[in-house]
Amino acid sequence: PRILSSFTRRAGVVSRSCDAKMDPESVLNDLVETEIPLARRTLLETQTNLANLATYVERNYLESTDKREALEQTKQFAIQSLAGVASQIDAFATGLLRIMDAEAILFNRIESDINNLAQGVLGFDETIARRQIGGLVATKKSETLVEKISGPDEEPRSMKYRRKPIDYSLLDGIGHGVAVE
Repeated sequence: PRILSSFTRRAGVVSRSCDAKMDPESVLNDLVETEIPLARRTLLETQTNLANLATYVERNYLESTDKREALEQTKQFAIQSLAGVASQIDAFATGLLRIMDAEAILFNRIESDINNLAQGVLGFDETIARRQIGGLVATKKSETLVEKISGPDEEPRSMKYRRKPIDYSLLDGIGHGVAVE
């Protein structure tokens, strides 16, 4: 009976539930570092306790005068033991499932980060390609640079107008090449 009571107390070792708001990395670390090793140790201790229980039941059955009562007691111990082992295995399996869920969440985050980086790289590549295409397009501006013509810095002074008489004989020596005498 002493063996059975220590066995049934440890039946639900890994029973903490995973809070959805907790960080998956901390949940994963907690599971891997504490809960799963504790559940494994408990299962190993349960194995030892079951061996001790089997020895006790066998000795009790052999030493007992009422074999029917000893058999019923053995059945009760077997049922309780199987229920405890099933509970511990369930708790251990639940812990392993929580590890896989936390890892799946982490993998999804990493995949999302990689996809975001890939989209950023594609956008950057597209920008570079557009710049290269823009460099190949003919521009509307003329290729040669024409210096701008600007006026003098100072305005010239205008001279006063004076009328000169016209001299018509000034151009008489120029003409069709015939000299007039």
